Amino acid sequence: MKSLREFMVLLVLVALIGSQAGTQWASAQSVGRSLIPSKNLRITTVVKKGETKGSLILEWSFRNISRKDIHFRDTYVLRDYKFVITEPDGHIVSPTAEGQQKIFASLFVSHRDSVTLHPGEQVLRQLILTDIYDLKPGQFYSAFLERHLSLDSGKTFEDVRSNMVRTKFDK
Repeated sequence: MKSLREFMVLLVLVALIGSQAGTQWASAQSVGRSLIPSKNLRITTVVKKGETKGSLILEWSFRNISRKDIHFRDTYVLRDYKFVITEPDGHIVSPTAEGQQKIFASLFVSHRDSVTLHPGEQVLRQLILTDIYDLKPGQFYSAFLERHLSLDSGKTFEDVRSNMVRTKFDK
């Protein structure tokens, strides 16, 4: 019974830390490891108006710009990528309560696809920003995303950062 109680306390602490961290990287594995900007991968983003009124979509391509095959794991966009949305004054836009729940739930996705990108190949991904973040109509926003990953079984980690996109959210 005591171990069950300790497990529940640990689970609550993980939930609190996850909700405070937002989409920040919180991995003990990356502590003390080398972090370098990627010369192997590039992320290019664009913003599109959604098919439904009042939705804004961030779409990106994750491209292999090296001369060798790149292997990595893909889980779920909210787990694999860090999204940074800012207002014109520089304040970071926080996820809504529903968005925070989706981000937290993504931490428990266990299925991980193995992805191989040959030189020049890319994968396309997208996220409906208005499903996660509280964006106000008529407001201008800037957005970029990052991916933190290892291409050498955890010896070094690379940070891949996209271009900054600016958009006005019209409802």
